[in-house]
Amino acid sequence: MRRLALALSLATALAPGLAHAEMRTPFTNPGGIVPGLKPGDPAGNLTTLGAGPVARTLEARARDAVYLADYIPLVEQPAIAAGTSTYDVTQWIAKVMADGYSEAILTPGLYNVCGHPAPRSNFHLRGVDRSTVTLKQCAGSGGAAMIEGPGGVVANGAIVSGWLDNFTISDVAVDVGWVDTGLRFRDARNLRVSRVDFKRCQYWCLVVGSNPALDTTTAITSERIRIEDVTADGAALTYGQFLVYNARDVAVTRSSFKNGRTGAIGIEIWQNVHGFSCDHCSFGNLTIGAYYSETSRDIRFLNSTFVGNGGGLQGSQSSDHGNFGSLNALNLIVDSSLFEGNDVAQSIGATIGAKISNTTYRANKNALKFYGGSVVGGKQPATNVTLSAVDFVNNNIENNLFALHAPIVFTEIGGALNLTLRDVNFYDTRTGSETQQCAMSFFGGFNYANIQIFGGNLNTYNNCPTFNLQEGSTISNVHIWGGMNRRTADTPAPPNVTVH
Repeated sequence: MRRLALALSLATALAPGLAHAEMRTPFTNPGGIVPGLKPGDPAGNLTTLGAGPVARTLEARARDAVYLADYIPLVEQPAIAAGTSTYDVTQWIAKVMADGYSEAILTPGLYNVCGHPAPRSNFHLRGVDRSTVTLKQCAGSGGAAMIEGPGGVVANGAIVSGWLDNFTISDVAVDVGWVDTGLRFRDARNLRVSRVDFKRCQYWCLVVGSNPALDTTTAITSERIRIEDVTADGAALTYGQFLVYNARDVAVTRSSFKNGRTGAIGIEIWQNVHGFSCDHCSFGNLTIGAYYSETSRDIRFLNSTFVGNGGGLQGSQSSDHGNFGSLNALNLIVDSSLFEGNDVAQSIGATIGAKISNTTYRANKNALKFYGGSVVGGKQPATNVTLSAVDFVNNNIENNLFALHAPIVFTEIGGALNLTLRDVNFYDTRTGSETQQCAMSFFGGFNYANIQIFGGNLNTYNNCPTFNLQEGSTISNVHIWGGMNRRTADTPAPPNVTVH
């Protein structure tokens, strides 16, 4: 992972001569937000006419929310609203946060961000509608993200102060313009990114992680991260549209990641992530839909689709900083998901404990590959894996990686798999032109042990064996219990396979 230099450019002074008369009314608001009033104004201690004393001062109410346009010179506002502006609003984003408001509202228009304002705790940057409000990174403003969190204060290998708490950005489009990176948050707690559309990301669209001083440690510095109803469309290089590391309790929901077949990855669970879920997400036309590292645990992909990617879901693998002494990811769950039209739908290795259930692999060049992981050091198998109510349908279309067309392939490392298949079905519906011909193929000359199959079917075609042993590979302690349909080439059962 390449690190980009942090360059903060914050202009914090109000433009000379900007008077209250030049400011638009933020709200017609019976709840108490005062038009055009900024914290510190003399009117801050007035009471509401006819209402008697108020519970909160008008100054306190004024801190609730303001339109960003109330800071921007009037002469610049028509071009912003028309989407033709070249005016830089960096100083006003910084200023509204410095003035103590809890929320800045962006009206429809194009807002150029040429600097790298730092987010503030307890603040919400909100557009009125992401279809009409765009934050755009200026050409020539590379070197950091459009909004760049510098990170907290580090002492003795931990963050001791300076967390980013309760920051929210919502209802905007973030157009990186192929310049650099969209949003980067470090040492964040209770971060929320909601209803945001990311476009044209040169590096990352969204990053959540740690102070750079802790990148080479296992310190968990970001937590309770919520990414909701986000889209990421386009990425130029071999980076992730969403990169997360050194974090826990991360949830992505109702989000889509697409269009980066020249190298981009949808989600990078890069290192030291403990508790990650992706629910109702879609991944399409990417080099890799999502990957997780061997220093991750409790990773869940639920109700999600991986369609038309180079690799769908891949793991585990090492980060640029190695494996921190961890040889395996722990506890992967894939449930109620679809893998369709991928080059390799799912690769699983260097993982202990995985449950894949209620999921379909359909029309992939290669469906499910058990391998040794993309890891630093020795390869590690995926062990203690259970497939339940999984269908493999019409896979192994053109350009499959391995011979004899099996949707489940084992390669690179053998040993005790402790693999269980429950109600798993293999079938090809294209009568006379089947390409998914075997059920499982084994490569590399290893012994693969401990496979149990309960129910389902093991349909094979064109006399392809259920267990296709290649390159001197062997299997042992394999048991099949009941409910099996066609096993066309396995009479009698192969050595070390017991049919009950």
